[in-house]
Amino acid sequence: MMGIDGNKQNQLMYINLDDLVPQDHLLRDIRQKIDFTFIYDTRVWSFFLSAIIVIMLSVTIGVFNSLINNIYSKRKEFAVLRAISVDKKGLVQIILTQVLLYLCIGMFVGVTLGITLVYAFRLIDPSPIHIHPTFVTTIIGIMLALALAVFIPYASSLANKKVASELNHSHV
Repeated sequence: MMGIDGNKQNQLMYINLDDLVPQDHLLRDIRQKIDFTFIYDTRVWSFFLSAIIVIMLSVTIGVFNSLINNIYSKRKEFAVLRAISVDKKGLVQIILTQVLLYLCIGMFVGVTLGITLVYAFRLIDPSPIHIHPTFVTTIIGIMLALALAVFIPYASSLANKKVASELNHSHV
């Protein structure tokens, strides 16, 4: 601890807190019996998980935006399909199939690359690897559920548009 000695000006005084706490004090016994490093580990992991969540949300929003723009650019093709023989439910199924296929391929590649990188990092740091399949499965489930929650209403609204207006609509 730093402080200014009142008798001398412009000089700093260093105080070691361990010298001020008596040897038989209760805090010394607690410090010896309890390992407080878990507090530091928890704090580091909470920052790491917060960063991962922000990255996942950003990537999810970007992927969904790309998919919506891709679907929007194919509105004329979907209108032609509806004019030929596809009903509204069939159009929703076509759109959802494209979206889910795109997401499944992306998640497969992402998980594969992630596991490969973890094993590559193990060459640098040989500590044990802990891959939690339930965590990975939960993230995949959340991504698929979000995709369904976003794209079922979007595909339904697209399927409810009038075929003639979609065919005449200029997609700029």
